[in-house]
Amino acid sequence: MNSSIQFQAIVMAIVCLFATTSPAASAASRYDRERDSFGSAEEDSDAGIHSLSVAGGIAAPSATAFFGENPAGLIFNRKGTLTGYVGSGATQQDHLASGAIFGAGNGSAAASVGVQSFTNAADSDGPVTNFTFGLATKIAPLRTTLGLSGAYRFENNNRASAPENTPTWSADLGLLFMPTEALQIGTKLYGLSQGVTAGGIGIAAHISSYSVLALDMSADNHGRGMTFKPGIGVRAANLNLSYAYGMQLDKSAMSGITPGNTLGLGYDFTPKFRVMGFYNHFATYYFSATVELF
Repeated sequence: MNSSIQFQAIVMAIVCLFATTSPAASAASRYDRERDSFGSAEEDSDAGIHSLSVAGGIAAPSATAFFGENPAGLIFNRKGTLTGYVGSGATQQDHLASGAIFGAGNGSAAASVGVQSFTNAADSDGPVTNFTFGLATKIAPLRTTLGLSGAYRFENNNRASAPENTPTWSADLGLLFMPTEALQIGTKLYGLSQGVTAGGIGIAAHISSYSVLALDMSADNHGRGMTFKPGIGVRAANLNLSYAYGMQLDKSAMSGITPGNTLGLGYDFTPKFRVMGFYNHFATYYFSATVELF
């Protein structure tokens, strides 16, 4: 049995076990029409309750659907929002990234556009600049949302790095299936522009109206770099917290989910203004501020 078949068998076993034993799945009726902190896209109308993603961001992504998360999470955004952010690490070596994203949605579809810039990047003519985008649409009869996110790089004339290391296009595809109000199953394909570099799957369960458990896993397109990442997200008043730990079973490659400790912290100053920060979550350090425009 090769590594790819082993990976598929492990994924299916864990999904079946989690789905049949989850306390949230057996008690979904307790959350009927309740707006929980990391809740169902079916009932929520405020992206603020999805300001933090949990675990690897596959089964429990945020409404911003930050780079690396499941882009289907954009469907949680039912307002017009503007997010400014800074980050460093993981995505572009140790380069400092900054940018802004405008997002809007109506519960059935959502979209985002933005600009991202990297300082101290490889181009000799100045910082690398990306145009970013995201799309999500819900298929209501199937209780499923599809999402696509990506970036286009505006190239400078003189490049100090090889094209294969800095592709002009990048895109990820995600799916989020919500069979009940308390259960979410997500899948994600990384690097579509490069022929799919990795894949991931995860499951999230809302164990109460203020907490969610998630388990994500990923492997690259050769079945290497297998990483499991369980996590928990909780909310207390205006404060959001998340913690996850990525267990990299195969260290021969990276596969989309960051290994090690991941910490998230968010605070809603008002219903229309919130901030959040992450350590070791697609970027080594990440901080953003979101304003609800309409």
